[in-house]
Amino acid sequence: MSKFTFSLKTILKIFPAIAIFYGCAGTRQSENTVSSFSFKYKGEQYRILSGSIESAKENFNQLLGKGLIAVDLLQDGVLDQIKLGNITQAQAQNIYDYGIELARESNKLKQKPPSGDRFLEETFDSYYEIVTLKLNKGQVYNQFKISKKYCRYPELIVSIDRNADGSLDEILKGSVNLKKLQADYSSILQTGLKKGRLIRYNNMIIVKNDTLNNKGI
Repeated sequence: MSKFTFSLKTILKIFPAIAIFYGCAGTRQSENTVSSFSFKYKGEQYRILSGSIESAKENFNQLLGKGLIAVDLLQDGVLDQIKLGNITQAQAQNIYDYGIELARESNKLKQKPPSGDRFLEETFDSYYEIVTLKLNKGQVYNQFKISKKYCRYPELIVSIDRNADGSLDEILKGSVNLKKLQADYSSILQTGLKKGRLIRYNNMIIVKNDTLNNKGI
């Protein structure tokens, strides 16, 4: 592992799917703002809402469809929770990715500084990121992302550890073997623990910080 220093510019280049929508239909009530982007996916109508609650210092995106509500808590292009709907997180992510790409092509998308607690690491051929989040019901979990170096169009791999217990549960983006991905995840977890950037807490391994997504554990 190297002692690579990750600047904001570097993070946005490595993990570019950091997005909020603007210039779309929107409303503003006092300190709260909401904008939206509508699109069709396989004949079904969907909408992505971008919300900001200034008083709580919270920002989020929601993917909405018929009988579907999914939330991207960090506005980083990765869905974190299915609040309503008989659909897997990976299936919802496919719809979300499609909508984000349409918004990008329509110039309705912009990058924002990343939020949340994260640990970034570099090897000779890859960049890795672990993000710890806390859902509304108190569930703490990790996102694990990989971006390969030396690829003209690098594929972003995103997976989730639903209990932050060191075991990956689902691959949201990317074509990769779960067993191989688990080996990478375990290795990066150990690196983070050794560096003091990750800690063990209540049978979990999480990014070390006092707050998670502006909400303490």
